[in-house]
Parts: sequence; structure tokens; C-alpha cells
Amino acid sequence: MLIIPLKEEKSSVLWYTTATVKTKDTKEQKLSHKCFDCGCELILMEETTATMGNNLYPITKSVYRCPNKECQDESDKRTAKRVEIKKEQDAKKALRLNKNKPI
Repeated sequence: MLIIPLKEEKSSVLWYTTATVKTKDTKEQKLSHKCFDCGCELILMEETTATMGNNLYPITKSVYRCPNKECQDESDKRTAKRVEIKKEQDAKKALRLNKNKPI
């Protein structure tokens, strides 16, 4: 389980995981995953856990979707645009690297 320190308090440390919040005295509380845009409760679509290289803890990847269709469509558009920009940047980088190669 991947555990990331969130903040320190006087007597205990809060830890963040994808599903629960644990304090040093092992109390658990459920975390709610809310949409940043509309505030709706997100729906868990997929969760995968993998161990990579020499990591001591497995890495968990969670995919959530917003139940609000308009909000999710806007999010998908932003993601598609971000992916398109990344592809363009990678293509320009490859051109620069090929241009600077000696013949």
C-alpha cells in the first residue's frame, strides 16, 4: 500500500492512501473523492496495483469518472488537448534531435 505523509500534528501524523486515512493510533476514516469542477462524488472505474523495480511498496493507480456528463465531457476535452500538445512537443523535440545529428 503506497502511503504518503500529508501533514504533521502535535501527537500524530496523518497519512493519505487512495481509500482511507490512517493516523498513528490506527483509526481509519473513509476519504470521499469529489470532482474539482462540480463537486459530485466520483465513481471508481478501474484500480490497478503494480510493483515496479526496487520499490518496497506497490503502486496503485485509480481511474475515476464524474457522474455529471457535461462535466466529464469537459474533462475529457481538456485531457485530449493535453495529450495532443504533448505529442506535438515530442515531435518537435525529435526534429531538433535529428537536425543536430552529424551525418
